[in-house]
Amino acid sequence: MNRHFTKIRLSDLGDIARGVTYKSPDDLRPEGSPLTVRLLRATNIQDGAITLDDVQVIDASCAHDRQRLATGDIAICIANGSRALVGKAALIEMQDADGYVVGAFCARFRPKSGESADLIAAIFESGEYRGWIDRLLGTTTINNLKPSDIADCPIVLPTTQSARRRLGEILRTSRAMLRHTDALIAAKREQKRGLMQQLLTGKVRFPGFTEPWKTVRIGDVLETIERPVEWSDSDTYRLVSIRRRNGGLFLREELVGSAIASKSLFVVAEGDLLLSRMQVVHGAIAIVPPSLSGTHVSGMYLCLGPKPGRGVRTAFVNLVAHLPLMRKITMACSHGVHIEKMTFDPRKFMDAKLRIPSDVREQDRIVALFTKIDGELALLEAQRISFAAQRRGLLERLLSGDIALSSSDTSAA
Repeated sequence: MNRHFTKIRLSDLGDIARGVTYKSPDDLRPEGSPLTVRLLRATNIQDGAITLDDVQVIDASCAHDRQRLATGDIAICIANGSRALVGKAALIEMQDADGYVVGAFCARFRPKSGESADLIAAIFESGEYRGWIDRLLGTTTINNLKPSDIADCPIVLPTTQSARRRLGEILRTSRAMLRHTDALIAAKREQKRGLMQQLLTGKVRFPGFTEPWKTVRIGDVLETIERPVEWSDSDTYRLVSIRRRNGGLFLREELVGSAIASKSLFVVAEGDLLLSRMQVVHGAIAIVPPSLSGTHVSGMYLCLGPKPGRGVRTAFVNLVAHLPLMRKITMACSHGVHIEKMTFDPRKFMDAKLRIPSDVREQDRIVALFTKIDGELALLEAQRISFAAQRRGLLERLLSGDIALSSSDTSAA
């Protein structure tokens, strides 16, 4: 071990407290009610950051003063249905943090005075911490930890507080790069959503296109495509699936025929429009990219392509498919009591109506714009993955002492 480093426990760096227990719905209050606090749950801890989507509001009497958060605290998930999510954490950065608490399935860690919140937040991303959590959960049958389990986590850190603060400053910079990239991605996605609402409905049009849009029946411009495979138990099949919500297509797995339950497989080709009969209400719609041409889908997918000479581009229909309008159409074409088990009626879908540009050149112009935006998003997302990998590598090297600090950083505080 580096002579300037020593093994300590997280409890040496701060204290941890369990979150607030409340009664639902008795203690829940409407947003903006007086004498309330906002409650963060495990779902509000995402990728090492706090998201304020779907925050609950509870009566302030449910929370003790020590349970209220402060800027620089770390929120930690200590119980979850998914074992992989137990232990995830995020730094609290809101300036009005004292108006927040964490729920009973979470805990808050508060650094001692002079300790670096940035360093401690990064420790919760480290392999040493994750290994500690996995070992603890490996001895239990439920995904539930006590705050003391977290506090007992051993970690190797510089011996002086000043050196630990220096590590925190370095890690703060790398984290800022990630958050800046996250903000760019969010802004680009928001720009795309706004442009889709304008350009895909005809509210805004490119210069030079004045011909009125036409209303078409989906079944008049698209047709069902079926390319069944010749089944063999010994052949390998590349199965693709559509991600829920964003509609992206991905290679799920490669299996030999003997390992596949369903024998109803179809080949897909570049430009095909795929709809999941079981998940279409969640936006499970995607166009097949060149890289996945020749892969396979099961009979649970509806595969569509343009009817020759009908003046429609499937790429344009794919864009329209991700507007709120398409969700209304697919909901009207689905039936069932529970949204997760609704089944899709393709005949009703083919009878639904869409408004599209009469001139295919206008469709192509719109598709080209969103193709460029998607390319920019892909670059930003790849950059984020690279930054995250660099941060993980930097974190592990800093915590191991592999990267030497200056003598002034390692001297006594």
